[in-house]
Amino acid sequence: MADAAEPGSIDIAAPDPATPHTATLHAGGEFDLDNCQKIAAAVRDMVIAGHRAIIVDLRRVTFIDAATVRTLLTCHALVRDAGATMAISNATDAVAWVLNLTATPHDDRRDASPEPKVEDRPPSGRRGRTTPASPCTVKEVAATSAALIDRAHALLAENRRIRAMLDR
Repeated sequence: MADAAEPGSIDIAAPDPATPHTATLHAGGEFDLDNCQKIAAAVRDMVIAGHRAIIVDLRRVTFIDAATVRTLLTCHALVRDAGATMAISNATDAVAWVLNLTATPHDDRRDASPEPKVEDRPPSGRRGRTTPASPCTVKEVAATSAALIDRAHALLAENRRIRAMLDR
């Protein structure tokens, strides 16, 4: 099983013989731009293996960022395009809050609750102090996050290009 102390750990449970085409991915720890591709790679491998239903269990995940949300949405599209289904389940309160804020589909087994007050929000840990959300829409947050991720990818590509030139 994935260990919450290990950043971005993934464990794929063996399919139940009663439901051989259903697989569960157990994630644990923190997922961000540096390691969210672990989720994408595991989901892609599950689709290639022929699983028709994929469950992404987030009960041991303590933090996700915009890059992880984007990865989960990309995985949804990949799975859907392969003719399969994907469910995100058992998100912790902190993770469920991010998924709800970004309108990312997930199995919220808790009662639906309004956005938490600033003092009720999960602590941000090493990522800085929690600040009140600005009065912007989910679409604006998602668009800004996507633009920032695209810019980060472009900067990384430029960095690699420059380093390759210097290595010559």
